[in-house]
Amino acid sequence: MNKDYSDMIRDAFSDEQKAEQRKELLLCVDLFNKNKHVDAVKVLTELLNECEGTDDFCAVLSFLAISYTAAGDARRAVKLYRKALGYDGTRAAIWSSLGMLFCNMGYIEKAIESYEEAVKYESNAQSYNDLANAYYNCGMYDKAAQNARMALEKDEKLYQASALLCMIYHAEGNEEESERYFKIAVENGQDPSTLKYATQRIF
Repeated sequence: MNKDYSDMIRDAFSDEQKAEQRKELLLCVDLFNKNKHVDAVKVLTELLNECEGTDDFCAVLSFLAISYTAAGDARRAVKLYRKALGYDGTRAAIWSSLGMLFCNMGYIEKAIESYEEAVKYESNAQSYNDLANAYYNCGMYDKAAQNARMALEKDEKLYQASALLCMIYHAEGNEEESERYFKIAVENGQDPSTLKYATQRIF
């Protein structure tokens, strides 16, 4: 099972009396991974009626949002993420998912707001890197660099953050720092040709 999905549904229907609902939720993961997104939506929609606690609602609503996104209905997915956050607004994973969705929809400012909320509740390397990328896409290089460095403080081997710093410094004309982070990114797993191509496209 995809790790992200495992984390998302980990605490849902955990009561022994909800074993059947738990089984249905796992079925939805299987349907999704087989690209049967419409089928997953149908089962999840029915499963909403069986939710009782916050963990149940957050898991089902979030996975329903992911399924609708995959099915091409991003606007409905946004509403579902917001509904999930209405049950618990401190869930960093949901804020991050919403931020990613906004990025894909082209709503970068809304993505930044969502990623900032994610960082507020779970300041890990990936959340800082997500926020850094959103700032970068807005041309806010100072804030992008600041958050990329924060990501590296959390995980120095996160090559995506080093690669982003490489591009930021290249965009700013600081080739010495750009080359330094290029080497760091490649050492930690970044494909050099891909990063070189990305930097060449900046200008």
